Amino acid sequence: LAPRAGAAPLHASPGAGSRRRSALRAYRDQTSSSITPEEPSASEGAEATAEAAEATAEAGASLAAAARPGRWLVVLSMSAAFILCNLDKVNMSVAVIPMANQFGWTSSDRGLVSSFFFWGYAVTQFPGGFLAKKLGGEKVLYWGVLLWSFGTLLAPWAAHQGMSALCLSRLLVGLGEGVAPAAAIGVLAAKVPVEERSRATTAVFGGLDVGSLTGLLIAPPIILGLGGWESVFYLFGFLGFAWGAWWFFKVLKPTSDAKMAAPATEAAAA
Repeated sequence: LAPRAGAAPLHASPGAGSRRRSALRAYRDQTSSSITPEEPSASEGAEATAEAAEATAEAGASLAAAARPGRWLVVLSMSAAFILCNLDKVNMSVAVIPMANQFGWTSSDRGLVSSFFFWGYAVTQFPGGFLAKKLGGEKVLYWGVLLWSFGTLLAPWAAHQGMSALCLSRLLVGLGEGVAPAAAIGVLAAKVPVEERSRATTAVFGGLDVGSLTGLLIAPPIILGLGGWESVFYLFGFLGFAWGAWWFFKVLKPTSDAKMAAPATEAAAA
């Protein structure tokens, strides 16, 4: 039978098969190249590394911030320290009366004992500012409170040893309290924003007046009710060391840990 007019031939030419195979290979090559992942460029790799370093730095900064104590916790703690400061200052003004009766002191002896506190207080005013700048106000205030609390605890023993020993104990109290104002100013400048600084300063230094009033009110009942004039020195000295433990664990140590974390964070960011 003769093929119909216009129909395709039953057998394709050899050239047509070759073209089909070439087209199939080209299609396969194109498909495989489209699903093969492209290698990241050098700029994309650097950008990814920078993003990872930035994320690490932000995480480190967040941890450091969480480790720092809140600024108002620090302010209230310093206010308590200043209350103790004047408690230990005025306790001698009350206790010196029964002490003078017991040891037979004259008015000059009583004035001499009181004056040694102010000599110590005056001596450490300027060194206190230098030390606060060099070491940090937190550390200087901590050691100042411990020093004047030690001098307060030492007073009963020193009084029984003689006038010289008692004057030395009051000198220690003055030396410790003399660094407190400069240390507190350094802490406030470092931790409290400018817009809150006036309120924070009032809260801290207002503790001095509270301490004076409280000390003059409670020292007589303590002396009369807890076993004599020695009790007021033991009680106030113990409160100072209790404050020191609080300050160390709640303020000094967290602040130190945050400062140690800062270089590691900066290194990670670099």
